[in-house]
Amino acid sequence: MAGRGARIPTAALWAVGSAFFWSLTAVIGRVQVRDGMPSSSALLTRFAVSAVLLVGATVVLRRPLAPARGERLGVLALGFVGYGGESTLYFLGLERGSAAAVSLLFYTNPGIVMLLQWAFGHRKPQRSALLAFGVALGGVVLVASTGSEVSITKAGALFALAAATTYACYLLVSERVVARSDPVTVAGWLSAGATVAMGVRCAFDGGVVIPADLRVQSLAAGIAAAVAFALLLIALGKLGAGPTSMLLLLELVCVIVLSAVFLDETLSPVQLIGGALIALGALIIVRSGATAGQAELVPELVADGHVDDGGTGERG
Repeated sequence: MAGRGARIPTAALWAVGSAFFWSLTAVIGRVQVRDGMPSSSALLTRFAVSAVLLVGATVVLRRPLAPARGERLGVLALGFVGYGGESTLYFLGLERGSAAAVSLLFYTNPGIVMLLQWAFGHRKPQRSALLAFGVALGGVVLVASTGSEVSITKAGALFALAAATTYACYLLVSERVVARSDPVTVAGWLSAGATVAMGVRCAFDGGVVIPADLRVQSLAAGIAAAVAFALLLIALGKLGAGPTSMLLLLELVCVIVLSAVFLDETLSPVQLIGGALIALGALIIVRSGATAGQAELVPELVADGHVDDGGTGERG
C-alpha cells in the first residue's frame, strides 16, 4: 500500500502534463485565428502533423497499423464527422472568444454525456450529479452573459456549447463503433479522418492559408496535440480513468494562466466564478460515476476508461 501511494504523485505528473499540452493547443489555436489564419487551415495542419506523429508511434510501439476489421470505416467516419466537426465548432468559438472562455464552456460536456445517456435509456443519474449539472449551467450563464466582446460573444458561447454537445455525441458513438481496435492506432486514424475533413473545408475556403509568421505555431499545435494524447495514455495506464479525468480538469487552470500571460486575455471576476462552477460540476459528475460503463466524461479520455478497450476520445 505504501509503495503504491509513493508512486501516485509521480504518475499524476503524466495527467498534469497532458492537461498542460491540451491547454497549449487551445491557446495556440486562439493565436492562429486571432492573427487571421482560417480555422480550416489551422486545423488541417494540426491534424496532419498529429496524424503523422501518431502513425509513427504505432510503428515504433509495434501496434497494428489499422483498426480491427469491421471498425475501419467507422473510425475514419468518426474522425471526419465527429472529431472534425467538433473541432470546427470549437475553433468557431475561438474566433469569437478567448481561449479561456471557450475552454470553460466546453467543459460542460460531462453533464451533456450524462443527460444523453439518460435520454437513451441508461440508468438515471444520481441526484448529486443532476444538481452538479445545474451548478455547471449556472456557471455557463455567468461566463457567457457577463463577457465583453473581448472575452466571448454570444455567438462564441453558442459555438463552444455546440462543440461540447458534438463531442459528447462523438464519445457515445465511438464507444459503439470502436470496441476492439488498439487506441494508439485509432488515434492516428481519427487524426487522418479529420485531416481529410479539413482538406475538404480548405478546398471550399479557397485553399490552405498558412501565414509565414504562424508556421512555427502551426507545427507546435500538431506536436502538442500528439504529446498530450501520448501522456494521456500513460496516465490512464498508471492511474486509471477516475483520477486521470479529475487531474485533466487542470487544463482549465492552464488555459486561464497561459491566456493571461501570452495573449493578455483575462476573465472578469464573475466569469472566474462561473468557470469554477463549471469545473466543480464536472468534477462532481465524474466522481459520482454518473456515466459508468459509458464513454469517459472529460475531454481526451479513452472510451470506457480502459486503454486496452480500443476507443479513444480526442478533441479540438
